[in-house]
Amino acid sequence: QYGDREGRLLVGSLSPLQDQVFVQVSGREEIYLVTSEFLRFLPRVGNDWRDTTLADLKHLVFNRLVLTNGNRTLLFHREGTTDSWNINARSLEARADNPKLNHLLEELALLRFNEFVSDNPKADLGRFGLDTPDLTLVFAQEDKNLLTLNFGRSPTNDETVVYARRADTMSVGLIAKEALAGWRGTLEDFRDRHLVNLPANSVDEVERYGTSSFTL
Repeated sequence: QYGDREGRLLVGSLSPLQDQVFVQVSGREEIYLVTSEFLRFLPRVGNDWRDTTLADLKHLVFNRLVLTNGNRTLLFHREGTTDSWNINARSLEARADNPKLNHLLEELALLRFNEFVSDNPKADLGRFGLDTPDLTLVFAQEDKNLLTLNFGRSPTNDETVVYARRADTMSVGLIAKEALAGWRGTLEDFRDRHLVNLPANSVDEVERYGTSSFTL
């Protein structure tokens, strides 16, 4: 369909030399030969048309992230437009390892489904380990949940992938298990261990106090 017009392109067999293919616009008498390279752009199954992106984080505005890994839950949050993340866990608040967390988020934004295995809204999620997910990520803006990603177990014939599902869709797919390794950590794995974090070029004077005081 183009504009308010609709047309159908009929694709026939290959030419004797296999380098061209017969095509015809429905309703017209002419038959054309076009390069067989044209066939590479035609999907073979419906899933070939699908967006395989797990999560479009680039356009998602959020300041809270809840990570549930087994029986552990970590809350990451940041204030306003700042890029500095903090962690809440077990009534403890600590600075988050921002480079690590931002790197994990960048990798997550690039993650794609290897394939889709179910679109049935009544599918038994227990088959995929998604009734009680092994790993869950919830993205929120203040108290409003925007996106929930659930990750289950691996299929019995392939330990390199895991079942994954967005809570806002019915689709279940497979993604690379290794891509989630960085999220399977404890509080200590996500803490910032630097004593002080100073923005680049933000300091122009240092004063030292003690038995011998001086200024740099």
